[in-house]
Amino acid sequence: MDLPQLLAVAETLPRDPQVDDLGILTCACDRVSAVALEREVYPTLRYKAAAFLEQLARHDPLEHSNLQFAWLAVREFARLNGHRLEAEPKDARDLVLRIRNYEAGLQETARTLSSWWKAVG
Repeated sequence: MDLPQLLAVAETLPRDPQVDDLGILTCACDRVSAVALEREVYPTLRYKAAAFLEQLARHDPLEHSNLQFAWLAVREFARLNGHRLEAEPKDARDLVLRIRNYEAGLQETARTLSSWWKAVG
């Protein structure tokens, strides 16, 4: 997922929030492709999605609707990678809030997303 795609997701939110911090969005995009010691930091799509969601849920790149944006962005990330996330809205909200409050770490987030992760096709 790149910055223009992420900005397009933000434009779908009610009241079209302004971007307050492009750096957070750039970091979220870069985090999923991070490489260290010649290895991908997040080797699977689910871990990439978890890292992406974590980056957006814990920081506020927009003037409002940041938690909704984080969820919509990770759903778009999944879609762009040939998958969809099937979660009850309450469960999705609870996960994003747990991430936001540092109650869910990367591994738990990846496991939870994995249970909702469905291949398209």
